[in-house]
Amino acid sequence: MKSYPSLCIGVCKYKKHGFCKGCAMTKKEKGLFKKDLQRFDLETLINKVFKRQVAAGIHQAWRKKYRKKCEKRGVSPPTFT
Repeated sequence: MKSYPSLCIGVCKYKKHGFCKGCAMTKKEKGLFKKDLQRFDLETLINKVFKRQVAAGIHQAWRKKYRKKCEKRGVSPPTFT
């Protein structure tokens, strides 16, 4: 399993339906990146959150920032389905 950085891009505003307006994760989902990543399917979570981002119309701006975050860590960004 790849070690992706958290999907958080540092906006962290929870105004819409309990999802962050920067990355579309819930607080619980953000916490999963800090725990043992073997306990859940990270790629499934990433794709679930990406679909939420598309629905909210934030996926293009987020994707650009997340790609830079991955590059800084030396990790290829995930592919989204």
